[in-house]
Amino acid sequence: MPPQACPSPTETLHDNRCYVDYVERIERDDDRRAELAAAAYSMIAERGIQGLSLRALARELGATTGLVSHHFLNRTELVQAALAHSRDRSTERANAVLPDAGPLELLGAILPIDEDLIESWRFALGIRMAGAFDPELAEFDATIGHIWDKYLPDLLEGITPDTKSAARYLVALVDGIALHAILNPDEWPPEVQLAHLARGFEAVANPPTQAASARAKPTPKSSAQKSSAQKPLAKKSSAKGKL
Repeated sequence: MPPQACPSPTETLHDNRCYVDYVERIERDDDRRAELAAAAYSMIAERGIQGLSLRALARELGATTGLVSHHFLNRTELVQAALAHSRDRSTERANAVLPDAGPLELLGAILPIDEDLIESWRFALGIRMAGAFDPELAEFDATIGHIWDKYLPDLLEGITPDTKSAARYLVALVDGIALHAILNPDEWPPEVQLAHLARGFEAVANPPTQAASARAKPTPKSSAQKSSAQKPLAKKSSAKGKL
């Protein structure tokens, strides 16, 4: 007698073997998809987005291309899964920062100062550079900017009057520090990164006064000073004419 087909999962009880098998299969598929997304994330961080393909990922994992294509139809879907994995990791890191942390501590916590954050920045920079030529990937950078614009100004309340401009300055500062740290890690160790961030934050929190700015600027010469400076030249010219 042939085995009976499993009824629809919605029509079975939770202790029905068919239902249990169905749920377990879905969970295994979800786990495998998450593993592939994490592996794609790491590949982009290591090789750039141009180094990612279904075949390359399968080769990296020692799997078949069919296994990867079972979960992702093409590279676009794979990249989107890697982006989702990146967002999840960023959320976890943000939640790990103490709720009462100030803006300086928060910005310092996302700089590439450990292996996990270095990988995160390498991935982000790879996607953002590719976004210069791909409108869909450009949304990644736009989303990051939107999040900072939404939350960072509120953290700067009471520190600076123009919180929006200060927030954008600090985000640009973090981007610049991170880029240098990724390209020149020996010259930009964690303590150097944090020191530059602290100086930039100090400039926002305690900008120089107008009097200090005026003292820092060179004083323009008066017309009398300019005339006096030119007189020796005039004398030499006159003496030369007599000779």
